[in-house]
Amino acid sequence: MTIWRLEKERYANAAFRGKESLKTSGRWHQKGTQVAYASEHPGIAVLEKLVWLGSYERARESTYVLLPLHLDPDRHVERIDEAALPDEWDAFPHRSDTQDLGTRWFEEERSAVFSVPSAVVPVARNYLIHPFHPHAHELEQGEPVPFS
Repeated sequence: MTIWRLEKERYANAAFRGKESLKTSGRWHQKGTQVAYASEHPGIAVLEKLVWLGSYERARESTYVLLPLHLDPDRHVERIDEAALPDEWDAFPHRSDTQDLGTRWFEEERSAVFSVPSAVVPVARNYLIHPFHPHAHELEQGEPVPFS
């Protein structure tokens, strides 16, 4: 299985280390929880980044690459379905109960990757990567694909 992250080219080597998550909370983690986000399809990764950036003009200020991450879904992924999530899990600002779900997954080291629904496209999946999980070294980053 391959999942994707859209990242500034200059940060490609560290994209799956999740250092930015130390500075701010996200939908699925509390500030200080070092996780990286990815998506099931390059198109979803692009939409997620655009929503995060807030404008197309801001996106054009940097050079980006699509980064593939190859993994074994049976060995590396825990999945949570929308039916198991609290009401309004996709609200903005992000709810603390969804942040708690991802943070608990991280702290308990239940898997190297956590599959969650996308709030941007709910029929699609996003993935949290736990860079310190004992099996994280088995995840294989592919070659960057230029994106403009």
